[in-house]
Amino acid sequence: MPRLERGDGVELHWEKRGEGPLVILAPYWSGHPGVFEDLLGDLARDHEVVTYDARGTGSSTGAGPYDMATDCADLEAVIDAMGSDAVLLALADGANRTTRVGAARPDLVAAVITLGTPPLDRGALGGADGMIASDTVVEAFFDLLETDLRPAMRTVLRANNPQMEEEELGERVRFQVDYSPLEPTLARVRAWAQDDPLDAARELGGRLWILAAEDTGGPWLPPRADTERLIAKLLPDARVRRLEAGPLSRPDLTADMVRQVRAELRSGRARA
Repeated sequence: MPRLERGDGVELHWEKRGEGPLVILAPYWSGHPGVFEDLLGDLARDHEVVTYDARGTGSSTGAGPYDMATDCADLEAVIDAMGSDAVLLALADGANRTTRVGAARPDLVAAVITLGTPPLDRGALGGADGMIASDTVVEAFFDLLETDLRPAMRTVLRANNPQMEEEELGERVRFQVDYSPLEPTLARVRAWAQDDPLDAARELGGRLWILAAEDTGGPWLPPRADTERLIAKLLPDARVRRLEAGPLSRPDLTADMVRQVRAELRSGRARA
């Protein structure tokens, strides 16, 4: 079983498949890499694709801390161990971590691609129509998480996946709760709610790509039009590309978009 040892005794489990340019999927607060299987399998046809379990989840060591700085350092260590010129894929709080690491380590990170979630703090979303901007809603979700992780996960997954039948929804909840227990899950959600990655996102400039779809995040995130206006105002150098369906609803389209980003990166280096 491949393991990456960290200085504090934590070991991170990672997996690699395919050959070609390096793509790394960053973990997020509750997500099992298996949720992205169709997307990763498509990309592995012509990329080297790496996934890893964040500390406290999956097959990695079950020990914290689970704060933003530690998770960023772990992500940087994974990239450094795998190579350079990496394209990072992320969503939710993973978008914040990849943005911070990408801005700090341009020698390792060619581009950051966020799947629907822009790397902005909740305050920036305050004027937009999305539940994530409401302190009352977010605190209520924290309370639900602390009381019982399973119904909290069911609430999020139901909102983001209204097409799921009850049996499928129940299996998905079990799948994710088994992968990411309460302590790391709650800590990472709180860290995300308190984080402001705007300066790092601006530093990334044109190396930040945001794939925007209408149904990403359900009611938790603003509609795509509002999100695009926020990005244009706060991150004018970021590259926004529209997806006609959510990044997991049509993984083939998302994979093709990643390939387009790689093509533009190659073209840009050739012109330079």
